[in-house]
Amino acid sequence: MIPIQSSSLMATGCILFGGILMITINLSDLHFGALDPKRQYDILMNQCLPKVKDVPFDIFCIQGDIFDKKFMANNAAIMYACMFIQEVLNICNQKNAMLLIISGTSTHDADQIKILYHLINGSNNIAIVETVSFVTFKNYRILCIPELYNVPEEVYTNALYNSGVYDMAILHGTVRNSIYGANTATLNSTQHPVFDLSHFYN
Repeated sequence: MIPIQSSSLMATGCILFGGILMITINLSDLHFGALDPKRQYDILMNQCLPKVKDVPFDIFCIQGDIFDKKFMANNAAIMYACMFIQEVLNICNQKNAMLLIISGTSTHDADQIKILYHLINGSNNIAIVETVSFVTFKNYRILCIPELYNVPEEVYTNALYNSGVYDMAILHGTVRNSIYGANTATLNSTQHPVFDLSHFYN
């Protein structure tokens, strides 16, 4: 991955697949509702999306924790998060790019990304992933790993090692040594797995 630009909210990268350049934009941990949701929406609309419009990206990934906690559907955090996601999808549709949304932690996304399912009906350029699974886009196979709890190790080993070749892996979760206390990589956990880069190169 070759970084093109980065900020606290997004990292844009290029990935070379057999001589073909694929550009991804990765955004995670928005946590709508942790701050004033209108202010957060305005910041994203004025500072993030104008930069994105100038990038000829192929995939826009929102990698978990869109929401800060579970909200009632009439909460402003839900409304502004949905408005932002719709704007991102509009940009993806204009660029014939994919919007890939992966669910985050159960304490944050709290099974709320289902509120976005209606967007799938209006566009072929969106995938919402809540289980360890593969998504295919422009003939590339993408392994998607949401942050899940109490999942048997076999689910991860089958996806990582026994499901054929994949071109890219996108996840929301913990990578070894990325946070305090996550010093040991394991796919066998009663909480959530701790991944190591070696998991993706075997």
